[in-house]
Amino acid sequence: MKQKIAGIAIFAILIVLTISTISDAQIRRKPRRPKRLANRSIKQAPTIGLRIGNDFENEQYLLGGQLWMPVGRFWSIAPNFEYYFVDEDYNYSRWQFNGDLIFKPAPRRPLHFGGGLAVNYLTPNEGDSETEMGGNVFVGLDFSGVRKASMYPYIQARWTFLEDDNYFSLLGGINLVLR
Repeated sequence: MKQKIAGIAIFAILIVLTISTISDAQIRRKPRRPKRLANRSIKQAPTIGLRIGNDFENEQYLLGGQLWMPVGRFWSIAPNFEYYFVDEDYNYSRWQFNGDLIFKPAPRRPLHFGGGLAVNYLTPNEGDSETEMGGNVFVGLDFSGVRKASMYPYIQARWTFLEDDNYFSLLGGINLVLR
């Protein structure tokens, strides 16, 4: 199991290094646009939002929230959490906490992708709680750069790899721009 987690961590590090190399090359490249447009910088604003979704493997709906904090022109840090609506037959409650790094290769376009740390917390009705750690990889669309708005929607397809469980989730939500 430790080999699986180590493999996921190495894969995530390789993705981040590849993306950072690509983004450095994009920054160094001279723009082909007219000078009056080339000087205009795009500043992403921090956002707070609501998310809903579905864990298809365990057939559980989720509700949560996130904070997207830009750390550069192309990068954002996104701590988030989710509460899963578990069937009563399972006799436990489930939370997941994530620390994700988002890369948006073109700030005015909706595509973004990234990954991060996932912590799954199970609390049975009786007995001790259980915590599993793993990682997330996701790709999505957010419509923050399409027009200036105080709220915008987003969708994400996310794969989560935990110690004892791997699953796919489809998420969507609304982000509120904090200005």
